[in-house]
Amino acid sequence: MLVLLFAGCASSSEEEKVVQPKEKPVLRLYVYAPDRPIVTRADIGDVAATTAENAVHSLHVWVFETGTDDLVGHVQLTNPAMADQLDANNSSIVGQTVTVPISDAFATKLENGTAPGVDVYVAANVTPANCGLSLDGATTRTKLKEALIEHKTAADYFGVTALASLPSAVMDVPEGGLPMSGLLENQTVTGTSPVYAVTPRVKLVRAVSKVRFIFTKASSVADDESLKVSAITLDDGVLPKQEYLLLEAPYTTDGRQSHVVSTGVSPYEAEATLVGEVGGSAINACGTPTDYIYNVEDGAQAYETQINGGLVTQEGHTAPDLSELGRLYLRESDKKLTGKIRYTTESSEKTATFEMAEAGDFSRNHTWIVYAYFEGSGLLKVNVVNVKNWDADQGSHAVYNW
Repeated sequence: MLVLLFAGCASSSEEEKVVQPKEKPVLRLYVYAPDRPIVTRADIGDVAATTAENAVHSLHVWVFETGTDDLVGHVQLTNPAMADQLDANNSSIVGQTVTVPISDAFATKLENGTAPGVDVYVAANVTPANCGLSLDGATTRTKLKEALIEHKTAADYFGVTALASLPSAVMDVPEGGLPMSGLLENQTVTGTSPVYAVTPRVKLVRAVSKVRFIFTKASSVADDESLKVSAITLDDGVLPKQEYLLLEAPYTTDGRQSHVVSTGVSPYEAEATLVGEVGGSAINACGTPTDYIYNVEDGAQAYETQINGGLVTQEGHTAPDLSELGRLYLRESDKKLTGKIRYTTESSEKTATFEMAEAGDFSRNHTWIVYAYFEGSGLLKVNVVNVKNWDADQGSHAVYNW
């Protein structure tokens, strides 16, 4: 009996000495995740993006030591709403928090109090299918800085490569989503093992801008059988062939920092057709087209809401007032974007032009509305509005957040 008792005590004592495996340290980051609106540079105001424009289908997060190229950690996530699987490192998106396992070397520096700051690189919806880019855990900081959204012959990576015509003139958000990116530099890591954190949130910025071509015609020209839009084109030398995915440094407040790649040959596309031929019967009519001219006193959000209202049939009407001939997502440009609308009315071929503010204003995450209407005397009048701009206290731009 005593032998058994002593044996039992010895066994219990040995069990108490078993050392449990140490929990692997992680770094938690606050990123706007799929179930939340994406934060844009104008981090206030109403949000009018569509669900598809906001959607995050895939996410890459890289953390590097500030001042070196040493990788602290990487995580690749797939939106669980689309696929119930995560990558092998057992990471997950929890609400708006991304958990990144960190390297043993960096964890040791944290425990010793010798860890430097970290730089956080984030890419969302960036795949070979929609941007021509292959990114993974082995992607270096240098490769990330050099990563390009570019024109390919096999596909259209957020530019213009082929003639568009109704109804395909309205480009849907690609299946993989709109590419977005974010960058935080020289951030202090807080917390204690095994859970560390970077406090500032990563703001995702869409790497493309949206352009909408909205048309209508006055009732007085509704019977003009010759009426048609022959083509809407972007001028030669204004749309870049390539641009960087990530922001290498914070944007200037006026949005004029260029991310266009400079090469030995022209880095810009030749004249490109945005919208192909559209017959007059596809353009809706309204009694007073001037009602849809932008009024700066109303503000940009109110204007886009008004345009969206004109695209649907209102009570007492048989058809919408307006027609959307094109909605496209284009790379940003350091040039002034200009183009032409070629049209026929009263059996006469004519051309109207449009231009989008100043050079460099066609930046990421903006919405542009080009509103044009046919009226009597064979005229097409064009009004161009930028409805996503910078904070009003930074200049003449109005605040708008889509």
